[in-house]
Amino acid sequence: LNGKWPVPDTCDQYIDCTSGVERLVTCQNHLVFDDKTGDCEHPDAANRPGCTAEELYGFTCPNSIGQARYAANSDCRAFFTCGVFTNYHPRLGGCPVNSVFN
Repeated sequence: LNGKWPVPDTCDQYIDCTSGVERLVTCQNHLVFDDKTGDCEHPDAANRPGCTAEELYGFTCPNSIGQARYAANSDCRAFFTCGVFTNYHPRLGGCPVNSVFN
C-alpha cells in the first residue's frame, strides 16, 4: 500500500509508505503536513483543522486590507506576514541571524 498519512495528534509528521516500506517524516521549518496535497506546507496554506496558523502561533491577523508584518512576541527575530497571498492567515517569517525584526 503506497501513500502518506498524518500522524495522529501531530501537525508536522506523517507516515510515508512506498513499496511496502513505512517511513516517519517530520516537516521542517515550522511547516505542517497537508493531507490534501501530501506535502509539507505553511500552516496558512494547509489550513488543516487543529494545525491552523492561528492555533499553532496564537496570533490572528487584524481585519485590514493590504499586506503588513507584525512582531512575534516569542522571538525578536520572528514576525508574521498577513496579506492576500496568505488569505489573511498569519505566516511565520524570520530575520537573518544577528538581526531583529523592527
